[in-house]
Amino acid sequence: MRDESISGRIVASKWLIDWFLMDRVEKLFELTKKETKAKKIQIWHSQSIWKPFGGGHEGNAGWHRDIQYWPFWKPNGIYTAWIAFSNVKDESGPVRFISGSNKWSEIQGLDFFDKDIIKQEMKFKNNINIVNSNLKKGEVSIHTSTTYHSSGPNKSNQDRV
Repeated sequence: MRDESISGRIVASKWLIDWFLMDRVEKLFELTKKETKAKKIQIWHSQSIWKPFGGGHEGNAGWHRDIQYWPFWKPNGIYTAWIAFSNVKDESGPVRFISGSNKWSEIQGLDFFDKDIIKQEMKFKNNINIVNSNLKKGEVSIHTSTTYHSSGPNKSNQDRV
């Protein structure tokens, strides 16, 4: 038997997210055009990543570049915009970027689904500068499709969305 109350909440949640974004999508496009020096912006893909608190290393996202999952696109001009739907601090498992990695060649064996971030980091030959993307709810982080990034566990007492 279908639980109508659960279904109703899902529809309401999607509607609230759509409403939230509708008011801000024009501002997001303008910001993205400015930051990327683009004349035109097109949304190709969207997804939500919910990182529950207390998930431990199961909540890790391994080091990867977004373009490795989109082989039909050329990397130039492809960006990811991450919109924080909650406050994101060091303890909540923020997205972490390797500064300058957008200019690196591809490193084999790095994968979003590999939860062992420490093992992955052994593949880096140089000293790396990792930058945490700590955002306030509603802020946006934009990175190129060739930037290596990951995220660790959510050790806070609130979900990270």
